[in-house]
Amino acid sequence: MILKDAIAKFAMHNLFWRGQLSPKVNLILLLHLTFKDNYELTKLFSP
Repeated sequence: MILKDAIAKFAMHNLFWRGQLSPKVNLILLLHLTFKDNYELTKLFSP
C-alpha cells in the first residue's frame, strides 16, 4: 500500500473514532475502506 493511502486512512479512522464525522459519512467511509482493502487483498492473492 502507498504511504499516502495509509496516512489518509489513518486520518479517516481518527475522525471516525472521535465521532467528528456524521454517522452516514462514517458508514460510507467504513464500507469504502473495507471494500478497498478487500479488493486490494483479492488482487494481491489472485494469480
